[in-house]
Amino acid sequence: MGIFQRKNRTPAGAPQPRAVADAPFADAAAADLLAVDGSVEGPDTAPPDAGILDAGIPDAGPDACPPTPACQPFPLLVVTPAQPQAGQPATASAYDLPGWTYVDVACKGACGQVQGQWLGVQPLPGGGFHWQWSLVFPNGGAWQCAFTAESGAKTIATQAVTVQGPACVEPPSAGLVTAKSGQFWLAGKPFRFVGVNARGLVHYGGKDLLPYADAGHVEFTLQAAKAIGAKVVRVFAANEKQDHPINVQRLKTALDAAQAHGLKLIVAMTDYYPTGFFPKGDAKFYYKDPSGYDVLKPEFFTPVNGNWQSNYAPWFKFALPAVQGHPALFAWELGNEIKSPTQPGQFVQWAKQLAAAWKTIDPTHMVTVGLISTKSAALDDALAKELYASPHIDFATIHAYDGSDAEDDSAVAKALGKPFVVEEAGFAGANRGPKVDADIGKWVGKGAAGYLQWGFMATPYDNGDGDSTFGMDKVLGTHMQDWDALSEVYLKWANKL
Repeated sequence: MGIFQRKNRTPAGAPQPRAVADAPFADAAAADLLAVDGSVEGPDTAPPDAGILDAGIPDAGPDACPPTPACQPFPLLVVTPAQPQAGQPATASAYDLPGWTYVDVACKGACGQVQGQWLGVQPLPGGGFHWQWSLVFPNGGAWQCAFTAESGAKTIATQAVTVQGPACVEPPSAGLVTAKSGQFWLAGKPFRFVGVNARGLVHYGGKDLLPYADAGHVEFTLQAAKAIGAKVVRVFAANEKQDHPINVQRLKTALDAAQAHGLKLIVAMTDYYPTGFFPKGDAKFYYKDPSGYDVLKPEFFTPVNGNWQSNYAPWFKFALPAVQGHPALFAWELGNEIKSPTQPGQFVQWAKQLAAAWKTIDPTHMVTVGLISTKSAALDDALAKELYASPHIDFATIHAYDGSDAEDDSAVAKALGKPFVVEEAGFAGANRGPKVDADIGKWVGKGAAGYLQWGFMATPYDNGDGDSTFGMDKVLGTHMQDWDALSEVYLKWANKL
């Protein structure tokens, strides 16, 4: 039924309330409107109380200026209280001269509309009619209400209303993946997948970080991924050699290409290691840790005044709104393998804070952290649960190589009702097909919703984006020998999941 199909008919010269009500208003209590100061009508308390519109209904204090053609110009639409509370009853009162039929009130907000529920109609002593509806606004924010007639064909009066309470979150666009009850969902059905890592795909053709990767390699890589049954491709979006607008444009191009192939991208927004896949200006925030690895400094992850605020924060604040709602974006990732093992508690607070900020900017896409595992990040059980219990972090990730179970976070994910993804995986050596087959089966048995091959490089020559040990390609070492076997394994599991 359309929103203007109610037959609230008022013939000229004679008001005709709905048959369900014997009194002038369906709810007698609703006839006693609220005063301008928010109190229930009685002795008038705010002279001159032109905002008190009780339509000639007797009360202890007569209105200084009742709604009549001579005092308050018709037509008129008033919502009371003036700033209603989300989820609480409000009232819409419409006043005009007789003659309209099929009248209604509806209000539109950022995320939908509210239809007024008809209460009744009453004649005014000075001429005209007073119609009334009840309203309940589901969320706070700006609303525009309209008093209409002739089944919505004519708008008689409007009223802007500011509703108090939490603002709405726009519903996800069609085609977006969500997480609920330990699973991913797409179009109302569970979504499980195999996929690949094509780390530098966003920057193929840019000739900066990957000078041997051509623009045509984007299409080549996505076609090859699709051919082995991949549904998700993981990429790194930042690039220290370019400003934000160029990197975002490249990301948009990659997302559009993925969409054309029916693929979705996990987008990592920085790298724990100084690979160049980090925001411009962040090179100075890397140091050599006690183990001899070049990684992000602990100071990067200080929640207040940390290094992340210099370049990383402007980067994600620029990028997120630019692709909000894109159906090919599976999820945002705070960063590849990020952690602060010397200050794990501080890292958890930082990740929770950042994830909440991201959801404020882009509430339509999922967010994950990008961990190897909670163990790798030096999180004890309590910190691991605190991290993934965040309502703004949608799923857990692990990076597991050579069949190892050392990074297994399936238990914490299950306990918190979150999906988990084996986001990076691979085997060294030869004859890897059977090993990968068994590994996928193991992790699916533990509840994994996705499994992604690391170092996927489908190009006929080395474009610089593969991995000579754990990757899947046709050109590095002995990898050519098991390309077909690995392809068959991934296609098998793509059909099973």
